[in-house]
Amino acid sequence: MRKSTPRRPILLSGALACGVTATVAFGAGAPSPDRAVRLTPAANRAPLQTVGGTIEDMPPRDGTRLIRPKDAAPNDRPRQRRAAGPLHRLTVSVLDRAGRPPEDADTTGFAVYDLATGQPVRGTFTGGTGQVEVPAGTYRVGAWIRTPEPGRPEARALMIEPSVPVTGATGLTLDARATKKVEVSLDTPGPELFLGDVMVPMTTQGERHGYGLPLEDGLSITPAAGVSLHVFTTWTRGGAGRSPYRYVVLNTSKGRIPGDPTFRVRTAGLATVRTTYPAQGRTSCVGIHAGPDLPDMSAHISHGVLAGTAPGTHTVHATPGILWPTDHTVGGADCTLEEGEMTVGADRLPGPGHYTRRWHTAPLTPGLADWSRRDLVPAVVRRQDQLEVAMSLFCDGAPGHVGPQDVPWADGHITGRTTLTQDGRQLGSTPDAGYGTFTLPGEPGRYRLETTAERNAPWSPLATRTEAAWTFTSARTDTAAAPPLMTVRYDAGLDDHSRARAGAAHRIGVTFQAPPGAEAPDVRRLSVQVSYDDGKTWQETTVRDGDDGWTVSLRHPADAEYVSLRASAADAAGNTVEQTTIRAYALRM
Repeated sequence: MRKSTPRRPILLSGALACGVTATVAFGAGAPSPDRAVRLTPAANRAPLQTVGGTIEDMPPRDGTRLIRPKDAAPNDRPRQRRAAGPLHRLTVSVLDRAGRPPEDADTTGFAVYDLATGQPVRGTFTGGTGQVEVPAGTYRVGAWIRTPEPGRPEARALMIEPSVPVTGATGLTLDARATKKVEVSLDTPGPELFLGDVMVPMTTQGERHGYGLPLEDGLSITPAAGVSLHVFTTWTRGGAGRSPYRYVVLNTSKGRIPGDPTFRVRTAGLATVRTTYPAQGRTSCVGIHAGPDLPDMSAHISHGVLAGTAPGTHTVHATPGILWPTDHTVGGADCTLEEGEMTVGADRLPGPGHYTRRWHTAPLTPGLADWSRRDLVPAVVRRQDQLEVAMSLFCDGAPGHVGPQDVPWADGHITGRTTLTQDGRQLGSTPDAGYGTFTLPGEPGRYRLETTAERNAPWSPLATRTEAAWTFTSARTDTAAAPPLMTVRYDAGLDDHSRARAGAAHRIGVTFQAPPGAEAPDVRRLSVQVSYDDGKTWQETTVRDGDDGWTVSLRHPADAEYVSLRASAADAAGNTVEQTTIRAYALRM
């Protein structure tokens, strides 16, 4: 169901205890299935909170924004503090476009940022005036007010004063009459603006803060030196939330908000990506969220579009040279996406030109990577005497894609268990598939990490069960390190419905995935078995290690419906993996 609260700007603060996602419906009108959206914090996780502002739902027309606060960036520099001293009153006044104080209902307050320490102070307006007390210093001040105009009752003005010296009682007036309208246009007819976000980073001394306001409501902004401006827009067919294509464009004015914030986009300078997504055994629907990674902002904002039914294709025209974190959600064919599973990836397109991508390709297998901020990181990490496990057991065929996980805040499509043993002695077990934290002894030992997962997805009869077990040697580490694990990945050459031909010979390519940053495993042994009755009986396949890599050869029976695969591999150091995928792919006549 679609939320109907009005769109609200956001004040993004870097002082976040943990992540929160604000989300609304996809174009067809259902809540996003993002696994971090709907659930309360799990045990041992801090409540969601912010300092310096709130992050609120911003329901746009018939699409969605996702607002994900970023984890705090690593910072070895101690936080700056001002020496104790007298406080001075800073009085901030605000005027609307008519030169009058706005109604209190059209204001939300103001923020004052200490340029020396990065610390924010919040104030509120009453009758167009507010006061805060701050030590002597230089400050950056920002505020927005609602400035209704014909056809745009939610239009706003954002006012920034980049440098305000305070040595005693000080007054400052923020005047909406000095703001300039933000506008973006494409040089091609057809696509219309779907969603837009105007973002102003207020980052100081490494403390990330910023403003984010919706462009489609109408926005004007104060020209200012020393402050950057980002304008992120998504354009679709008819400006609708469901479209076979989209333009995702980032315009940035580095170091200043220009006197004329008008941006004209040359579409010839964009990268064009043709994305295909097969169905996982049944017709399904695909929703896509994408947004630019902006290191100077404290949150990541993305726009969601219904790409259509799978199998299908979707074309995106994107600003090159920046990182585009992207979530692809697959759900039922009715495209409500009231339920769904999300696969996460990111793409940096080096320049204009044409590119191809594939998502949701079967077989779905375990992955050893996860996304943290803007990097792929190991999904299994040892930190001194703790082993942290947070992996997806249902990743598609692309190395940089991370599939759905069975984490404590997930919605229940995946269930399972994870167990760690040392020399046959159980060290711990969790009621989650591919997820948990385990305490290890300090001395070197031989470990076995086992996990099982049941997957009950109404939109897919495939990948109904995954079993995986790894044996490896590990000892206490002073720094975080990934154990020498590997997973078996398949290139099965399937059709758009994740099927191969029944009653025919078939060949599958095999690769081995190591944790991000690790060398490819030196695999010395691989055996693969196949089942056509969901794992009740198994038979050997022919496995070869040739010049073009490892391959599996088999012949599908004429009357089978699904193919299950069971692999066992060992590397030169004696580390092993045993991996089973029930219903890896389907068969067609």
